[in-house]
Amino acid sequence: MTDRKELLVFENIYKHYPGVTALKGVSFTLHKGEIVALLGENGAGKSTLVKILCGVIPYGDYEGEIYKDGMPLRSAGTRDALKRGIAMIPQEINIQPDLTIAENIMLGSWPLKGIFIDVPRMNEMAKKAMEKLDLDIDVTQQARCVTSGIHQMMAIARALMSEPSVLILDEPTSALTNKETEALLKKLTDLRSEGICSLYITHKLDEVFKIADRSIVFRDGFLINQYEREKMDQGRIIQDIVGEKKEREYVHECHMTGDVRLSFRNFSIEHGYVRGKHILDDVSFDLYRGEILGIAGLLGSGRSELLRAAFGAIPKLSGELWMDGRKIAADDPAKAIEYGIGLLTEERGFDGYVKTMSVGENMSLVILKKLQEGLFLNRKKEIAIIEKFFRYIRIKAPSSSTPILSLSGGNQQKVLVAKWLMNDSKVLFLDEPTRGVDVGAREEIYNLMSDLTKNGASIIIVSSELPELVKVCDRFVILSGGTVSEIVDARENPVSEAELLAKINNAESEK
Repeated sequence: MTDRKELLVFENIYKHYPGVTALKGVSFTLHKGEIVALLGENGAGKSTLVKILCGVIPYGDYEGEIYKDGMPLRSAGTRDALKRGIAMIPQEINIQPDLTIAENIMLGSWPLKGIFIDVPRMNEMAKKAMEKLDLDIDVTQQARCVTSGIHQMMAIARALMSEPSVLILDEPTSALTNKETEALLKKLTDLRSEGICSLYITHKLDEVFKIADRSIVFRDGFLINQYEREKMDQGRIIQDIVGEKKEREYVHECHMTGDVRLSFRNFSIEHGYVRGKHILDDVSFDLYRGEILGIAGLLGSGRSELLRAAFGAIPKLSGELWMDGRKIAADDPAKAIEYGIGLLTEERGFDGYVKTMSVGENMSLVILKKLQEGLFLNRKKEIAIIEKFFRYIRIKAPSSSTPILSLSGGNQQKVLVAKWLMNDSKVLFLDEPTRGVDVGAREEIYNLMSDLTKNGASIIIVSSELPELVKVCDRFVILSGGTVSEIVDARENPVSEAELLAKINNAESEK
C-alpha cells in the first residue's frame, strides 16, 4: 500500500512564456512511496511543471508555491533541488561518450584519493549502482561502446546515487528494450517500498496501467483530471488527453508501385569501436516508389547505421546506392540532400536540430540553397514556406520564431519532420520518428507518411516499437548479425506483432 503521507504540495502554479501560458493554476499533492504518471499531449505543460520542480526553471520565474515536507521549495537551480532530494532523468540524457560508464555514472561526484580520482573505488561504486538495476556490465568500457538503452540505465543509476526522495523520469523507456523496460518498471516498484515518490512522464499507457498508483492528465496548461489506480480507464484518459478535437485516425493504405526508387547493393559497415568487426556485411535490398519499408531487428543489429551510411553521415566499407536506376555518390549529407534524401535521426538533441536557432530557422536549414538568389536569400519566400508547414504540421509554439529549445520533445520532432517535408524529399529515412511523441501527434505523423507515399515519396522507418512497424509498413527487412535474414511482404498477408517478433528472434537464434 502507498504511504499517504504528504511529500509535495503544488499550489496554484502559473508559468508564462512570451505569447503563451504553459501552466494555468495547477494544484495537486504527491505522497511518499507513490508512482504518479503525468499524461498529456506534447506541449500540455508536463515538462514545464517538472522543470519547475527540479530547479531548471528557478523560483521567481513562475507564480505559485511548492512545499516539500511542509517547507517551501524555492530552488535557485538544479543543485538546490537535488539537495532537497529531487532528481530528474531527462528525455535527452547527457552522456559523455569518451568517458567510461563508471565515470559517467559518478560524474561530478568522483571519489578522490588525495588529489586524484580513486578509480578502483569509482568502478566498484558504479558497478554496484548498475547491479541495483539488475545489470551486470563492464563499467570500465567507454560509454560510446554501449547502446542508447544502457545510456538510459546509466542516467537512472546516476540519479539514484543521490538517494532522492522524488525521482522524475521523462519518457524513460523510449530507448529501452522490452527486457530493460521490465527491469526499470520492477525497480520503480521496489523504490516505492523505500518511500521514494516517482513522477513518470510517458505516452505509453500500457506502462501506466502496470505501475502507476495515480495518473494526472494535463491539457493546454490545465490539470484536467486525476485518477486513482482502481478508477483508471484507458478510453477516458485518452479523451482527457486529446479533448474534443478529432484526429484523423490513421488507416494504412499501400501506395507502393513496381518502380524501384532506391537500391542498396552490398553495403558493409565497419563496427565503430571493435576493429576488424563489421556491424553490417553485404546488405542488399530494394525500396520501391510509394513504399513504407520497415527495418526490423534487435538493438545493435545495424538498423540506424544502415540509414546513416546511406545518408553519408558515417563511412561505409563497401556498397553502392542506386536511385531511380542510376548510381549515386551520396557519400556526405549535402550530396544526399541534393539527391532528395532526408534523414530524421534517432538522437534529435545531438544531431537533429541546432539548439541556438528558432523553430523556423531549423525548418529551413535544408532548403537554404534553393532559396538563394544571387548572393542573397529570398527571405520573403523562406518565411512563406516556413509558415505554411508550421501550420500544416500543427507545431505547438507561439510562432515560428520561438526558440526550438523551449518546445516539448514531441514538438521538436514535428519540426524535424517539417524540415524534410519542405525539401520535397524523394526518400525519407526515419529513425524512431515517434519517440517521445503523444498519441495525437503520432497519428499526425503516420498520416503525413501516408500522404507522402501517396504522392510518390518512399520511406524507410526504423522503430523499436513493433506495433508501430506492423501498423505502417508494407514490407519488412529483418537484420540479424549484420546481414539481411529475411524480407517479409505484408501487403497481401498482414504480419502481426507476435509474428514479426518471432521472425526477429528466429533470425538471432540461427546466427
